[in-house]
Amino acid sequence: MHRRLCTTTGLLAGLFAIAACGPDSTTVSPDKGSAAPEQLGGIALELDEARMFAAIEHLAADALHGRYSLAVADLGAAADYITAEYNKVGLKPVGESFRTPFTIESGWEPGPDVQVWVEIGEEVIEFSADKIGSLANGNGDVVFGDATFVGAKTPKSVNGAIAIAHVAGDTGVTGLRARANELEKAGARAIVLIAPSLATTDDRIDAAVPVVVMAESDAVRWMPKGRKAVGKKIPGLKISLAAKQLPVQHPSFNLLAWIPGTDKPDEIVILGAHFDHIGTNEFGHACSRVDDDTTCNGADDNASGSAMVLEIARTLAESGYQPRRTLVFAHFAGEELGLLGSKALADEPPDAAPFTTGKVVAMINLDMVGRYREDAGLQVGAVSSSDQWRELVEAAGPQGLRLVFERSVTARSDHANFYSKKIPVLFFFTGLHDDYHRVGDHAEKINREGMAAIARIVGHLTTAVGNGARLDWSEPRSADEGAVSRLPASDAKTIEQP
Repeated sequence: MHRRLCTTTGLLAGLFAIAACGPDSTTVSPDKGSAAPEQLGGIALELDEARMFAAIEHLAADALHGRYSLAVADLGAAADYITAEYNKVGLKPVGESFRTPFTIESGWEPGPDVQVWVEIGEEVIEFSADKIGSLANGNGDVVFGDATFVGAKTPKSVNGAIAIAHVAGDTGVTGLRARANELEKAGARAIVLIAPSLATTDDRIDAAVPVVVMAESDAVRWMPKGRKAVGKKIPGLKISLAAKQLPVQHPSFNLLAWIPGTDKPDEIVILGAHFDHIGTNEFGHACSRVDDDTTCNGADDNASGSAMVLEIARTLAESGYQPRRTLVFAHFAGEELGLLGSKALADEPPDAAPFTTGKVVAMINLDMVGRYREDAGLQVGAVSSSDQWRELVEAAGPQGLRLVFERSVTARSDHANFYSKKIPVLFFFTGLHDDYHRVGDHAEKINREGMAAIARIVGHLTTAVGNGARLDWSEPRSADEGAVSRLPASDAKTIEQP
């Protein structure tokens, strides 16, 4: 569960407040019956509950160090486990590998190019990249201050000034390098070389201070003239040099498996969950620490959802199920860093079957489905995205659970990226708890009976949609029904009335 905009105490209070409203106005009570398998496409799901819980224990083990998206080895170990399970039951990867790559941008770092600003009195001149040749970025340090014009010859000392120097003789990279090295040894903390042109500035030089070259025609506005200016600070002139910042890019990947559709293969239904979490206190995303425990294992968030996707996929594959629509089972990385994996899939599907010719017609998202409590219920969000969702869920449930339907679409989990494409989405969630994004989110705290019941609901729903159940996109009726920052069941105005 993506942590942005989250206030745990307030949201928990909201969940309990909604539960107090009672089943007559907000929920489907547990004693309502469930549909027979033949109403769900003839599939009698026989989920292996022990196998599902074993997957949670594996994904939430200390050995995986909280599955942080930027911890390549840990996320890779989780991926290897999931893909090995898919291989066992003969599920197909999307493309040549179950791993579908995308890039995570995390922070910024100094790039090789240097930006230059010249201040003359109250006038500020910013030189565009085509007017500056960047020879060295000075290890990314920012330099600002007075400038000293040293002319065509290098003095013994420039007293830590920003040195402005003509380049006499060789204006190729060899000559520029020699002049820059002389000025650096003389104590310059930044160097601006004035040359006839920029034609020979493609190469970088070895210098510990920022070094740029500028054509004489561009320096004429502010560069002093005459011998009297040599060796002196230039009155009213200040120069800023800073390395241009570039995003830090990390390779990452989603995991995608699929079962081809029969007579509607180009209609794609995605059952997805994120498999990353927030890592450890030493390397992660704001993980807490309690005594000697420094690992946020993420059993509920979201080993529970990913294990449920995996188990439903394995069960369907073992049964020989052939859906009318194509089913894609997705495990997203980068959710905790901003829903990045699901955004990559929604924005740029892989150039491979079934996405080359197919179109996503529905997305079902599982995030934190392992801590069912009757007071909070099983929260089913985004039912406003299609008028058919509620009927389909009720046909698959309630499996002894209390269902709480939410019309709004929380923007804090992976389905939001598909909702933005006007694709019907549904979100299953059992609510926040005191171990959310903390070291106490361990596998032994999973409500196994509740999670097994949720898996039966989701499995039957997936087969119903896979078998071609009607599912039309519905526009939100108000701002409360569109994408919102709150979690399901935190606002009574958007609870679906029975």
